[in-house]
Amino acid sequence: MVWKAEELKQIKRILVITLSNLGDVILTTPVITELRRRWPQAHMSVIVGDKAIDVLRRSSQINELIIYQKTSFLDRIRFVAHLSQSSYDLVIDLRHTLIPFFIGTRHRTSLLRKRVVMPKRQEHLDQLKALELPGDNDPPAFEFYQAEDLLSAREKLHQKGIDEAAGYVVLAPGSRFIHKSWAADRFGELALRIYHEYGKRLVILGASSEQKAADAVIQFAGKACVDFCGQLPIWESAAMIAMSELVICNDSAIMHLAHALSVPCVSLFGPTNPIKYGKHDAMNRVVRLELPCSPCESADCHISEKRKCLKDISVDRVYQEVKKLLISHSRI
Repeated sequence: MVWKAEELKQIKRILVITLSNLGDVILTTPVITELRRRWPQAHMSVIVGDKAIDVLRRSSQINELIIYQKTSFLDRIRFVAHLSQSSYDLVIDLRHTLIPFFIGTRHRTSLLRKRVVMPKRQEHLDQLKALELPGDNDPPAFEFYQAEDLLSAREKLHQKGIDEAAGYVVLAPGSRFIHKSWAADRFGELALRIYHEYGKRLVILGASSEQKAADAVIQFAGKACVDFCGQLPIWESAAMIAMSELVICNDSAIMHLAHALSVPCVSLFGPTNPIKYGKHDAMNRVVRLELPCSPCESADCHISEKRKCLKDISVDRVYQEVKKLLISHSRI
């Protein structure tokens, strides 16, 4: 369809149905910022899974957050009935559900999805293109944190002896899924090498469930690292990432935050597909092995040498990519 100027003006209430997992939700934020640029005065509601709501919580670009939970059939009917009372003018459904049809919105995205391997960020933005909405392929930045969060994060760094002006590197050795994680002792060896070669201390970030990996890094690298794993709200983690010189991580939510915040990032990939989730450009490096079985996109390894795709990535190979980015993007 071709939008008439009068139709664009009539969009007053927008609903975005986003995803459930933290990293997946971060990849949908360009859709939110593009809609906000197009309709700065519209009321925007976002449906999000309860595990990922905090990553959107600090954004002034969103007027209302609605938690989506997998509940009983009757509860889902009540949920949709409640949504239908809000009379949304436009619904962007990134989950590809029947909700837009049930609530009777005229302007809505299609239930069908592309079966093409492409960057997830672009796949989500293409939902706007499919509606022929006027827009940009380079949406504004999303607000993951506010000014007071930045100040709080900076103060916590200072308390642990980290000076932002001297520069530091963020290390995220964990991942929600163990099969996506490079060995923690190798992260530790890498951290020690960076500290000795560049004098950069490393700030460890991650969820509390990833503490075991953080402890292993600290045990190996000692004073080279300071540990904030499980100690910060996601918005302060985002602020620490934004102030850092470089992020080194697995395919994880921390990686998606680094990409979204335009911070140089070296990411390690094993079973997951870097075309969908990674970035490889002047500011970002993907480190992976070219194996016949990779990416398998499976939680179970089906070859005899389990997790070879990550186990065989050497510390030196990762360090070489880190070195390139530290040289080309150092802030001091």
